[in-house]
Amino acid sequence: MRLFKYALIAASALSLAGCGLTSAALGPPENLVPAAAADKTVLDEQVAISVELAYQAAALTVSTATRAGLVKGATAEKLLAADNKAYQAVLAVRAAYDTGNARTYAEAASAAQNAIRQVVSLIATATAT
Repeated sequence: MRLFKYALIAASALSLAGCGLTSAALGPPENLVPAAAADKTVLDEQVAISVELAYQAAALTVSTATRAGLVKGATAEKLLAADNKAYQAVLAVRAAYDTGNARTYAEAASAAQNAIRQVVSLIATATAT
């Protein structure tokens, strides 16, 4: 998100560089003011927060089950691999949110949710016996 704000500031500065004193005194158009653009963003930070919280809950469950010895051997390795995949997906959500890329953000959020579901499913299966 920080990079997005800097880009808007740079665009505002460039638009003002070619303007006369009258337009510079009035300020940049509303669509170039960083706060105005940020207020209109289509990214919903609640999705990112939900992904983060879901991952934290799943990771805590994996850690607890592994430490308690409920998950061992190949099943533990499979679960840890799924956990790593989910964590990487959460990092992708963070990166997409930070850059303000709506298409990538939606794809990353969907991938993260699916990866977290996989972790939850594996832990449920592994601890059901």
